[in-house]
Amino acid sequence: MGAWGTALYSDDTTCDVRDEFKDHLEKGLSHSAAERATLESFEDVLSDHQVECLVYFALAETEWKYGCLSDAVKEQALSLLSKGGDIKYWESDNPAEAKARAKALTNLNVRLLSPQPPLKMVKLKSQRPPKKQLDCPIGSLFELPLPDGNIGILKFAGLRIVGASEEAVFRLLPWKGKTLPSLSLLEGISEEAVTICKHHEFALFMSDGRKNPITHLVETNLRLTNSLPIDHSRSVSVNVLSIPQQAQDALDNFP
Repeated sequence: MGAWGTALYSDDTTCDVRDEFKDHLEKGLSHSAAERATLESFEDVLSDHQVECLVYFALAETEWKYGCLSDAVKEQALSLLSKGGDIKYWESDNPAEAKARAKALTNLNVRLLSPQPPLKMVKLKSQRPPKKQLDCPIGSLFELPLPDGNIGILKFAGLRIVGASEEAVFRLLPWKGKTLPSLSLLEGISEEAVTICKHHEFALFMSDGRKNPITHLVETNLRLTNSLPIDHSRSVSVNVLSIPQQAQDALDNFP
């Protein structure tokens, strides 16, 4: 848990819950939407009773401070408190501090049962639009020089948001040769894709994140109009410096 004391916000989990809820509000989410988003972030670990206590105690106390404590979160937090909360873990792992922890939980229980302060609004953070890694029509084709002297063809499938950027996602078409084939041939294979790293779609990155990996590709004046939407479950990130060899191997082994 990364606990350094017995107070409510003396561990990593409760601090993360408090900060995430506030961050959602500052991004413009409503109080109820911020609650849902925060709980979804911790959904996979709520089966651990100790973590569940920390999450609901922090969320309930934070919502109370903002005057937006929901009935559902209040009920769950009070239910956990009525059963002792996480005190049994303190009695087992750090009995010398168990009494102080019990007092912190008692204080929390009293606060959650007291009237909330007025609804508190937060100052919204200015949101910059994501930086686009590539700005060209979906379906645009790029040459990928291969180690054997041939070229492969990458089709721009669209953009996916990753942090403060919009990464370009590509598909490797099942063709290689010395010069670009006809557009009619490309249209016939436009919805096919060769697997790279067990995925049909991939974004490119460089170890030096300041440089745009797309500069390693050669843009053509060709574009395929029929393009499938990105399937994020089948997308992976690949280092642009390794993609030529991986693409060549995949094309050589393509059925």
